[in-house]
Amino acid sequence: MTEASPQAKELFLAEFYKARSQFGETPAQDIRAAGKPTKAHPNGEDELWWLSEGPKMVQRWIDWRKSSPWEIWIAPDGRPGIELELTPEFGGIPVRMFIDRVFRIPSTGRLVIVDLKSGKRTPASDIQLAFYAAGIRATYGDYGHAELGAYWMARTGELSPVAEIGRFTLPLLTHWVQQFAFARENHIFIPHLTELCRACGVRQYCLAYGGKKSELDSDFESSAAIPF
Repeated sequence: MTEASPQAKELFLAEFYKARSQFGETPAQDIRAAGKPTKAHPNGEDELWWLSEGPKMVQRWIDWRKSSPWEIWIAPDGRPGIELELTPEFGGIPVRMFIDRVFRIPSTGRLVIVDLKSGKRTPASDIQLAFYAAGIRATYGDYGHAELGAYWMARTGELSPVAEIGRFTLPLLTHWVQQFAFARENHIFIPHLTELCRACGVRQYCLAYGGKKSELDSDFESSAAIPF
């Protein structure tokens, strides 16, 4: 079991209360994203859960960084690959992104995109990592050529298998962005139900999910007009 050091607790609490201030006087039990109730935390992953588990996640990150031979990549403009904010364009469409970490492997010189996750499940897709890699290359050219990516999971302190993400070419990603832009402009939104829906903050209003307040879904009137 991971025990958080005073340093980890201090680092976590500083950021936690900075974010907590955005919720004003909201009760602790009302601030939750997901998580099943347990004996120790009957309200699931609420504020009290995060105060208990958050420092441990920070400690796992500290431990992992100390053991990893990878080094932080420095961009040509001098910015380190830490929460790197970029707004590259894909086919003339700007896409804003915040890249958690960009590492350089000293032994090979290859770049690795790493996204930090605090959830239980490792993402099934590496498309997010590929978009980050494409964004770096679009911004910095060949100097920022990253073809590797992985997710670091805060609940275990482990890195997912490093994936080759070079198969997602810039033309392919640009095509997808243009398709998404077309769908957004024309209000084309197709439901996509996954296990993550259970953690969605607006699932109660979703007709596809079967939420209790789904009559407020913009598709509700259309569904009533379509007979089986």
